[in-house]
Amino acid sequence: MKTVKILFSILTVGILVAGLYLGFTLLRQNAQLSSGEQFSLAVTEVILSNPDVDYFTSISATQALNNLDARGIEIKLNNLRRMGNLQSMGKARGELVNASWLPADEPLVARYYIDAEFSSGPAQIYLELMEEGGAWKLMNLYVESPLLAQ
Repeated sequence: MKTVKILFSILTVGILVAGLYLGFTLLRQNAQLSSGEQFSLAVTEVILSNPDVDYFTSISATQALNNLDARGIEIKLNNLRRMGNLQSMGKARGELVNASWLPADEPLVARYYIDAEFSSGPAQIYLELMEEGGAWKLMNLYVESPLLAQ
């Protein structure tokens, strides 16, 4: 009978610890998702209101900068300038791409989608962020619009 009580106590403590760990992990992931959302809205508004190569470079992840040279960034920003003035942005909808329950060696990546209205019409903004050095950095920014499809 004493052995059963000990096993039951160990099982109860194990379940409690696992529950606390899962709860903490969910809170951490929600906080990461929320901070990425705030970053994506702020960065998007600045880039689309005033496309600037220096600013774009300063908020971009190292991996993204390795794939784009200065001319590539300028072409990307010129494409965004074609959209006209940013009129309004909706709420960011996002997801953590590689969220894990245990510590991982790979950096955290998140995707966000934002509906926006430009002087040229509606558009959908797609951002991919990477956590680098404890902060969010821009991996990819893409605007989907009928204007840009022409």
